[in-house]
Amino acid sequence: MNAYYENTRFNAGTIGTRHNRETTIGDKLISFICAIVAAITCPVAVKLEKATAIVALIFAFFGIIGAMEAQTLSMGIGLILCLAISLFEFLLFKSMAKKSAK
Repeated sequence: MNAYYENTRFNAGTIGTRHNRETTIGDKLISFICAIVAAITCPVAVKLEKATAIVALIFAFFGIIGAMEAQTLSMGIGLILCLAISLFEFLLFKSMAKKSAK
């Protein structure tokens, strides 16, 4: 067959002929980054991330209370940390319970 056809995988002069696009490592890297961002920001993943953060904050809350009880953390700093964790959990719960406006 024609050597030009065999080397480039397309017929020259045919209607709708497309030239082979050179893919570089940069194109593949950008595609990979876009795939990761799309996977992280989908609605189901966002709900799972919020639920995981809430569980981790609950464990941190009880860890801080345990540290205050064992007197390895002062009462003032522990109270401030517990209030901050409670506020953050409240905001996460509030954003998860928000109804979609239709």
